Amino acid sequence: MNGLLRPAAFSHRYLCGLLAAIVGAGPALPVAAQEVRRGAASERAAPADQQGNLALLADPAVAPVAELNLQYTLPDAAVIVAARPKQMFQSAALEMLPLEVLQAAAKQEFNVDVLELDQLVATVSPPVQGPPSYAMYGHFAVPAELRSANIDRQTDAAEIAGRAYRRARGPMEPSVYQPDNQSLLLTPDPALQQFVAEGEKPPLGRLAAQVAAAAKSDDLFVMVDVEAVRPLLSAGLAQAGIPRELQSLQQLPNLLRAIELRVNLSNPGITELVATANNAGDAQQIVGIVDGLKQQVRDKTNEEIQRLLNSGDPVEAAFGRYQKRMLGKWDEWLQLQVDGDRLTMLRLDPSQSGGNSQVMGVAIAGVLVALLLPAVQAAREAARRNQSLNNMKQIMLAMHNYYDTRKSFPAQANFDDNGKPLLSWRVHILPFIEEQALYEQFHLDEPWDSEHNLALVEKMPQTYLDPSSVLAPTDGRTHYLGVVGEGLAFDRKQQGRTFPQIRDGTSNTIAVVQVNDQRASIWTKPEDWSPGKEGAVLDGLTNGPHPGTFIAGFFDGHCRSMSEAIDADLFLQLLTVAGGEVINDF
Repeated sequence: MNGLLRPAAFSHRYLCGLLAAIVGAGPALPVAAQEVRRGAASERAAPADQQGNLALLADPAVAPVAELNLQYTLPDAAVIVAARPKQMFQSAALEMLPLEVLQAAAKQEFNVDVLELDQLVATVSPPVQGPPSYAMYGHFAVPAELRSANIDRQTDAAEIAGRAYRRARGPMEPSVYQPDNQSLLLTPDPALQQFVAEGEKPPLGRLAAQVAAAAKSDDLFVMVDVEAVRPLLSAGLAQAGIPRELQSLQQLPNLLRAIELRVNLSNPGITELVATANNAGDAQQIVGIVDGLKQQVRDKTNEEIQRLLNSGDPVEAAFGRYQKRMLGKWDEWLQLQVDGDRLTMLRLDPSQSGGNSQVMGVAIAGVLVALLLPAVQAAREAARRNQSLNNMKQIMLAMHNYYDTRKSFPAQANFDDNGKPLLSWRVHILPFIEEQALYEQFHLDEPWDSEHNLALVEKMPQTYLDPSSVLAPTDGRTHYLGVVGEGLAFDRKQQGRTFPQIRDGTSNTIAVVQVNDQRASIWTKPEDWSPGKEGAVLDGLTNGPHPGTFIAGFFDGHCRSMSEAIDADLFLQLLTVAGGEVINDF
């Protein structure tokens, strides 16, 4: 409730983000495209004075239920969300949800039974001549008295039109008002004053009138007037830093007029998502944008599928096969159905799809996959990051064991009589990572690319490969490189560092870093990483296998993930062995 009562989310920036997400995601939903029957259009159309009506037609297949109370919708609303939660909760499609937990939590925190909430109407208006506004109205099937210590702490007791309410302390925070013993309204105080002002009830706003005509019995109905917020959407997308390959998304606000969504889980009504373009030509342009994005997604997904199939990990290979199967289905489903200026992006009709439960079962399965796959992938990435951290720890432990044996850390390479570097330090610590047999196969007096030694490149130990990389061990390219340069861990001299030389402190001096795939080097080659020039100090470390971070091993043996956003000067101080800098916590 804290977030609700401190709604920075209703600021200009967050409103732009919300609407941009709706507009941007709309065309990318899977489709079982079927055309809306036009035969009943005339009897379902809104009044003639509602020029430019964008609302979906009410579904005649569903028996009407209690009309939505749209009295507390903002007259200039650009977004309206109307839901019938109690009706939706009775759906067999949602019976596996922990509704008892939701009910108990709401009862404990707010003293209301959320399962008895039979209407929920939320509206948002854009900041045209002032700040944006919002209103959220709920109606319960039984008497409900909202009580919350949390609300009491953040609002003040007040009275309006003879009724007590909780007044917000800030202009954009919600006041809490109960119009009657079964209703609840949350909205900023200026909007509340207008809603409760004495006199005749004002007529519904344009968008609310369209919702009233269309949302007769749906579990969920959403309408977005894109035209009303076009400048905000365009500005929001421009400020979002959209990647170059997705720049075409910036065209959508100028092509769309409205987006409408109808969802039915508890009844045999149609579920559909429809976008309305400015005209038929703009609709075709949207199709072109979606087709282009589909191709990009297809190409990227195929790359990931191939990586998973070639990973050698049975679970990852199974993910690859699953993604390959679903990519074909996704490509089949995502076919926009165009009729003039209308684009049907999703249409599930139980009467034509073998029954509502089957259709919604498919839809719910898709939602579950969409929710679970990222969670599974995030867990796997966390495991891979830990494995990479363990790889680095093994490397640093091997360097310490090397020190115990040779009385110094390894030099960057061993050298021939002419001072030419031959084999990397990674070869020379092989005995200390349980690879003595591999170490003995090398001709230590030959360079890394001699005919004999070059044949050993493909035998790179798994320890030298980051587990999140698309590279294979047989590629022979490692992500773990020493820090090389004058005054750094490896200084290209034939003698390795000793503890007395590391005067900045072993816990403050980085010896080895994990680089990205592009910077990965042949593991036997005496090639390592040096900091980039000013403005690109972390060149080769960013955009690596682990989003937003890279791994560093310190001379004392500890290893840690470093943020790609680390201050460049601080990072340079962590690289020097005797720079004399005073380094605080980082």
